[in-house]
Amino acid sequence: MTEKDKGRNIIEPYLQIFLVAHMVVIELLNLLKSYEFLDFDSAMAIRHAVNMWRGGTIFLRGYVYTTSMEIDCPGFFAAPIYIISNNLGLSMMISHIVFDGMLVAGIYLLLRNLGVEKKWRYVAILIVMALWDYGQLAWDNMIFLSDGQYEFRILAVIFVLTNLTYADDTETFRWEKYVVVLLSCFFPFIVTLSMGMYLLLVFGAPLVLAVILKSAMEDKCYFRDIKWCVIYVAEMVIAIIIRAIAHINAFRDTMNMVVEGEMSSNFHAVLTAIFAAFGATTGDAVIVTSISGFLKLIRFVFVLIVIGIFVYSMVTHGKDNRTELYYLVTILMVAINFIVFTFANTQYTEAHFESRYHIIWLIPVILWDISYISKQGGSLNTKQRVILWSCLICGLLIVNVFSARGLFAMKTKINKVRSRISTIAAENGIDSVVYWDDSNSTQLSAFDINLNVIMVSKINESDIQRAGWGTLKDVEIKNKNLFVVASDRVEEVPEDVLESYKLLDDYKGASIYMTEDYEWK
Repeated sequence: MTEKDKGRNIIEPYLQIFLVAHMVVIELLNLLKSYEFLDFDSAMAIRHAVNMWRGGTIFLRGYVYTTSMEIDCPGFFAAPIYIISNNLGLSMMISHIVFDGMLVAGIYLLLRNLGVEKKWRYVAILIVMALWDYGQLAWDNMIFLSDGQYEFRILAVIFVLTNLTYADDTETFRWEKYVVVLLSCFFPFIVTLSMGMYLLLVFGAPLVLAVILKSAMEDKCYFRDIKWCVIYVAEMVIAIIIRAIAHINAFRDTMNMVVEGEMSSNFHAVLTAIFAAFGATTGDAVIVTSISGFLKLIRFVFVLIVIGIFVYSMVTHGKDNRTELYYLVTILMVAINFIVFTFANTQYTEAHFESRYHIIWLIPVILWDISYISKQGGSLNTKQRVILWSCLICGLLIVNVFSARGLFAMKTKINKVRSRISTIAAENGIDSVVYWDDSNSTQLSAFDINLNVIMVSKINESDIQRAGWGTLKDVEIKNKNLFVVASDRVEEVPEDVLESYKLLDDYKGASIYMTEDYEWK
């Protein structure tokens, strides 16, 4: 047995244990903390999914879409379990086990097809699944925790690339290839049906260009690549047509071109968001010598390394990779995403860029880096390998341990308010709750799916908006209901409205009223 084989055999079992432990932590977070993780976006998606499963259709009448149909995420498939079990954590854990498992398998198979050593495949998975940052739009929340609204977009990219990187002579994996083909068709279709043009623009276009470039550079037509490229583009176009026929229009479905004066600030925002995606930046000042500051520095250095390896390997080993489809797609994904987001106002009508938009191309870049390191690793001496592995494992452990500790310790006062409202409603046989101008109405609608929750800002029908589904015209509001308003905003509510209610509780900054005879006029 060579020294290289010994090193591989020593490291691999520990990496496997590390990966299993990390997966357990992620799924425990989903099981135990899903109620704490409810934010506006995930709560809206969860309640939307519940309404779709209950209604037996993904095309809900009168629904006001915000960003997408929200069927392209683990939360949609967790909804029927949630309806049966009435346990959000259990349903999210089960759904994430399935789709996180698919992501692990997809990355493993893709890197295997690219000729990456087994130990480095585990490292790649650990890096992608690390607890880099949590928040409403952050890395972990967008992929592995709560509703996981970006996980299907990543799965679409991974399985399409996995299918395209199979060698023609891998007949021994025939059953595996059938599964990969099925998943590589399923995820692009459902993401496009949910989101519209997004995936076709940021992944479909790079894929088409990569196939064309590969054929042009080698002066040879690769019919297998062309065939699959046509299939993937066709199914995405079909999904877009279905959306159009069903009249699915999201509130933020468009991206406007930036005006001249916003160009430089938009470009700066796009660059900064790469670091923000991994939690390397912060909106508030953080002391550098604090634990939080130290973790930010680790993340910042990690992003520099990811970008540095990508650029260096592309420049120095470009000829080795130029005809391999994976590398061409990755380069073009980076270029097209940068061009699109630099020239577009990506949030509402303001020049604002969110770090989550980078996730879809950052993961292929990370896998590129791991592939390069794996192939160059044989040139390192024993001391260099020890340093490399020590830094890698210690860095991942530090980031994951501190992040997991913070996530498990997470408690929200708002969650207690939701629980109190839910309890009062159950005790009084009430299934309708009205919130006064408060986005927490959306979180409550996902916290207790047996409640009909609406938000009002004015007492007239046209301004009454149900959290997550249509307007008051689309729902039956029973006379018996709860009315909730922040205690410091009670004076905003018209007196004739409060006269119809009686105050039941003033709990943690929320005034909770009840009536049995108030009728909406």
